[in-house]
Amino acid sequence: MSTLGMVNQAAKMRFMFGDKLSLPLTIRTAMGRRRSAAPQHSQCLEFVSWGEAHNVREGTDVTIVALSNMVDFSAEAARQLADEGVSLEVID
Repeated sequence: MSTLGMVNQAAKMRFMFGDKLSLPLTIRTAMGRRRSAAPQHSQCLEFVSWGEAHNVREGTDVTIVALSNMVDFSAEAARQLADEGVSLEVID
């Protein structure tokens, strides 16, 4: 199953079980600053120092752990989703 497929299934399961199912989900991916720069970057996120993370935005429904320019995209997504009642936490 693709990553997108897993995310879609996880999102549906909460509603399929009448909001009685908690489904924590972690998806680890590698991404360079630009799409074409990916071959120059490690395919492993082991270099990330998890103990030194910075909480960019508090949230209770969904947590996104991002780095590089994806932090900005995630923070913008959090702002947009807040208008729809979704509380998204962003960690850099």
